[in-house]
Amino acid sequence: IKGYTPFLDSLISESYTSELTFATGKKSIDAIPSILASIPTGKMHFALSKYCANNINGIGTLLKKQGYNTSFFHGAANGSMGFQSISKLFGMDDYHGMNEYDNDEDFDGTWGIWDSKFLPYYAQQLNKTQQPFCSGIFTLSSHHPYKLPDSYRGKFRKGKHEIHECVQYTDLALKRFFDTISNEEWFNNTLFIITADHTNHAFMPLYRNNMGIFRVPIVFYDPSNPSLKSFNKDIIQQIDIMPSVLSYLNYPDDYMAFGNNIFDQDQDKFAINYHNNFQIIMDSIFMIMDVDNDKVVGTYNFIQDPLLKRNRFTDSSLYIKGHKEKLMSFIQQYNNRMILNQLILE
Repeated sequence: IKGYTPFLDSLISESYTSELTFATGKKSIDAIPSILASIPTGKMHFALSKYCANNINGIGTLLKKQGYNTSFFHGAANGSMGFQSISKLFGMDDYHGMNEYDNDEDFDGTWGIWDSKFLPYYAQQLNKTQQPFCSGIFTLSSHHPYKLPDSYRGKFRKGKHEIHECVQYTDLALKRFFDTISNEEWFNNTLFIITADHTNHAFMPLYRNNMGIFRVPIVFYDPSNPSLKSFNKDIIQQIDIMPSVLSYLNYPDDYMAFGNNIFDQDQDKFAINYHNNFQIIMDSIFMIMDVDNDKVVGTYNFIQDPLLKRNRFTDSSLYIKGHKEKLMSFIQQYNNRMILNQLILE
């Protein structure tokens, strides 16, 4: 199958990732807390809840203690989707949006600055940043209404959906970004993480069920470390990103995270997300649970049944006991720590 992201595919071949990588939620406002602070989502969106005023140590907050400069880039209007305030909450101090970019001629007319313009700006700003640094960028061109700059129209292969041309455009912009920074002295001293905020349109049946709608890439790439190269079958979720990065950097202090260090094979590998009900993916089982009524409504062996055609709940109640306990204890920890404002280890 010929895909639409040739550069990202080539990067993945040199990276650490898995077949089983999952977003936490279905909205962009769920992704930022998950990635930058290992905070999951559920019925409530953390960024829109009263609990976003809690004391929180995001990855920026923690790394600043180790002397890192921190920044976050989003080519939309400043304040859009609350990214400016929420990224600052997680310790990402130096924010760059449309105001800082300061050239509305590169505005796409809907969301913000075109990726092919904002990614070169990002590279320029990183080159000005004193090392060590921790920085994030949220790109925006592969989004409805799926427009391209005039100079790129007709340059890409038509796909099954309008988004496929935009995805190729963003992939090319990402390639040019890496081409630009690959000669910088900080490049080989950097761990890159690439993921999607959430899924979009799906045409393959594998991605059109309750589990598949959360499948996004999560890629760890270190150009100086050829041993960080694996395409495995570990379950990885977005809330694993922060603890995994901190482990990779040998962060010395204790901290609070709801996810796991993916490089520690002794830790449980699981993913929890929310789609009308809570869901857990662990071992070979995908389980859906109505938590309010303490009722498991579906269990599937996604290895044997990847399209989730056979609900095995009626003959597997003992088999999924551990999955239910894991999910309920996770939710209990999350709820209690949010309510009691205990997201920082004392």
